[in-house]
This record gives sequence, structure tokens and C-alpha cells, in this order.
Amino acid sequence: MRRELISLALAAGLAGCGSKDAVSLSASIQSPALEVATVALGAKLSGSFDLRLELGARAEHGTEVTPEKFSLTSASGEVLVTTLAATAQEAFPLAVGVGESKRVVFTLDDQALIDAALGVALCRGPVVIRGSVTDTLSGSSSTPVASPPASVAGCP
Repeated sequence: MRRELISLALAAGLAGCGSKDAVSLSASIQSPALEVATVALGAKLSGSFDLRLELGARAEHGTEVTPEKFSLTSASGEVLVTTLAATAQEAFPLAVGVGESKRVVFTLDDQALIDAALGVALCRGPVVIRGSVTDTLSGSSSTPVASPPASVAGCP
């Protein structure tokens, strides 16, 4: 009888456990599309990426998400652009409800010139967009996000 009670208690405890994603915000960067163009005084970097946000179905309540800064690194982690100038299609903070997912498109400011040497560095290999978001459900702690490695178009 005691063994059955212990087994039942253990099973009930395990059933209550879920993945962290079921009760918190998960975030990722998807669909990175970057292009470099050589111009008379250097180069221009243009492109876009999606920030995907999803709040677990078992979260206590909704959350408000705010992006922090985004940067561009080589696939090995070398910082190439410390702060990407990007504009979101949505206003922040962005409300995300329980069990809800949202996609926000960010477009890079392609009017700013970058150094020609940086344009060459961007063409050396895959790059990764990195950043972080904060959300109210986590007490405004920072959640890192990263894109999959992506090639830059427009390279010679």
C-alpha cells in the first residue's frame, strides 16, 4: 500500500512538471535577410529579420515584451556591428497573451553608411543577428535571442 502511494505521488508530481517554455516567454530571431552594397563612400547594409515571441499556454498571465539592442556577429561570435539600427513594424512594449505567439518584422536602416572594410568582413562568412528582450512576466530579466547563421547577399 505504501509503495502504491509513493508511486501515485511521484506520478502526480511528474505530471505537474512541464517545460519552461510552457510557463514562460520564448523568443527567437528568424528569417534573417541581409545585403551589403558598395557605394562611393563605403558600403550600405540593408535587410530585415523577424523576432518571434511565444508565451506558454500555462503561463500565469500575459506579458509585455520590449526588445533591447540587436548586434551582428560572425558565426564564431566576433562582433561586427555593435548596434544594428532597425525599425520594428510594431510598437513596444508589445503585449503577448497566454498561449499566444507573435512575429515582429524589423527592417534595417539602409541609409547609414558603414566602413568598406566592414562590408568586406560581412562577406567573409555566415553572420548571426544577436540581441535580447525583456518581459514583465520574468520580472524584466533579459532573454538572449539569436538568428541561425545567414549569408550576406551582394558580396563580390
